[in-house]
Amino acid sequence: MMMHRSCLLHLFPLFLVSAIAMATDDGGALLEDPLATGRPGSDSTAPLFLEEPEDAYVVKSKAGTLSCRAAHALQLYFVCNGEAVRTKHHSAHEFVDPMTGIRQLEVKIDISRNDVEEYFGLDGYGCECIAWSSFGQVKSRRAKVIVAFS
Repeated sequence: MMMHRSCLLHLFPLFLVSAIAMATDDGGALLEDPLATGRPGSDSTAPLFLEEPEDAYVVKSKAGTLSCRAAHALQLYFVCNGEAVRTKHHSAHEFVDPMTGIRQLEVKIDISRNDVEEYFGLDGYGCECIAWSSFGQVKSRRAKVIVAFS
């Protein structure tokens, strides 16, 4: 009986190797990045938004907050009404998702009542999040910031 177990333990690595070979015969990888958007076989992937900014309201003296989160981005920043927002207005965080090991960037911005009231464009005050990497640049949806009158 001992010899039988010993033989099985020696054969297990061969079984495992053949199981991996069968699983990858279709050309796919066993542990593929679920967020990968790049070309097959490429180390680069385009940025991918995990959270896009939503419309916000400025209530009395409380600023409206927009947030954005992206994977595979080297830079993440807001553009409001066609102009990049200065870094001092951003709150930026970088972290690695413990489940996937993928680096993520998150940025938040507070828009004041003065910011909204000083803008006179026809399309209203709005901001987009820009995610940039060496693979390319991606723009989020445009979020409107509106002054709520109470």
